[in-house]
Amino acid sequence: MLSYRTPEEFAERFGAAQVVDGRVRVAAEDYLDHCGNKYVARTSPTAFLRLSESIDLQQVDPSSIRAPVTVVAVTEDRLIPLSESYDLIERLRGETRLRVLRSIYGHDACLKEQAQIDTILREALADCTSVAA
Repeated sequence: MLSYRTPEEFAERFGAAQVVDGRVRVAAEDYLDHCGNKYVARTSPTAFLRLSESIDLQQVDPSSIRAPVTVVAVTEDRLIPLSESYDLIERLRGETRLRVLRSIYGHDACLKEQAQIDTILREALADCTSVAA
């Protein structure tokens, strides 16, 4: 969970570590506990296992994709480094575009940077519509 956001965002959002009852506790632990409890309340163990399995079993050869593709990357994303997006672009065979965002939210930029994502999606969909016409 901590790698979904940038260290800068966590430093800005949460205070420094403190010793509580003889152990070091960082403020982000409360956030992680909250997120974990929310997830457990709405997701069954079976659903989690199926989601995990489907991610692990997913295999798509980028060189077999010939449709136009817009790849959105975030410079600060620690889960999917920008270099992986460049690699994907090189392996795709259709028309490709790479849109690179900067965001303190890292991997979660797709959830937090709504205006930027909205613009990118509108451009990509407009391009698909004009190609289909």
